[in-house]
Amino acid sequence: MVFMMKKPVTLLLGMFVFSHCASTQYADSRKDTGSRQWGAREINETVDTMVASLYSSLKDMKHNVLISVSKIRNRTSEHIDTTMIADEISTRLIKRGIPFIDKSQRTETLKEIEFGQTGAADSENAISAGQLKSPNYELIGEVTDSVSYEGNNRKQFIIVTLKLIEVETTSVVWQERQEFMKVSKEEKYGW
Repeated sequence: MVFMMKKPVTLLLGMFVFSHCASTQYADSRKDTGSRQWGAREINETVDTMVASLYSSLKDMKHNVLISVSKIRNRTSEHIDTTMIADEISTRLIKRGIPFIDKSQRTETLKEIEFGQTGAADSENAISAGQLKSPNYELIGEVTDSVSYEGNNRKQFIIVTLKLIEVETTSVVWQERQEFMKVSKEEKYGW
């Protein structure tokens, strides 16, 4: 009896594994046509707009620029990974020579400075106090949306707004926005 039970179980398990094996293909994110959810198209268009505008503004500044990125808030009704937007913007600007400061590393750096001051580290390689830099600009932003319905159509208006704030004065020295209007059909099911 046990032997007879093993065959159907093995057969079912095999069918399950086979049916859940799927091939994965990569596509060019620049050719994404978009969907109802936030995706590659929105990220690419947002980053392209923000980097072009911010770089144009920054290259005309006469003094040293050190930027730190604050969290870009998602105030929409859907999941949007705003860290991905911030990372892509900072990556592209760093490649163009705009320096950024990663404040998340300060705690570890301060521990290394303290360790170096104990005398336990080689004085030639120890990190000395007074070398950390503070940002003079903070990049902040938010993603907001408004959803409305017209018949079977769902309209979602999304706005991504970024600002560059001068830390010393809290003045907004740059601001840009990217808009998206997404229209999708709502399927209605009935008997």
